[in-house]
Amino acid sequence: MRYDEKTGLISVSLGKLDQPNRTGVVYGTQTVRALLPDLKERVKHGMLRCEYGFPQKTPGQSHDDLVRRYATIEEERVCAMFVDLGLEVGIEAITNPPIHLMAKIRPWGPFGDTLREVLEDPTSQLNWYFGARAFSTDTHRDGAVEKQLYRFITWDFITH
Repeated sequence: MRYDEKTGLISVSLGKLDQPNRTGVVYGTQTVRALLPDLKERVKHGMLRCEYGFPQKTPGQSHDDLVRRYATIEEERVCAMFVDLGLEVGIEAITNPPIHLMAKIRPWGPFGDTLREVLEDPTSQLNWYFGARAFSTDTHRDGAVEKQLYRFITWDFITH
């Protein structure tokens, strides 16, 4: 995470591609590359926003209503606007270096100050990450779940 005081933008890694994350999920570079043009178009028009927290199923909520909720970014839960997205080759390994999906975000919306405070506080005891919210076809291979994304909604800012 890097904060640019001049622009107010925060650079964050949204995750490594082609490698299992902490929950054993793998997002493939090819799948993400295929979605990047649409995502960048949404960024260009200010239409890719980050929600604070992941949508939860509520008591009595139907499956169809839950799917609609997953597909919707609720403005009253927004904490950031995406300003740029791109892929970067990591420097963690000399052979087979990881590819990171990187973003520049601007804290924005009703939870913008919360996001800024959590990210800027080096003494914070909160664990945080950006969780992908997308519709996918999943393949189980070698103990990991490979996600073939076909509709990407957003990244949610998750704290715990």
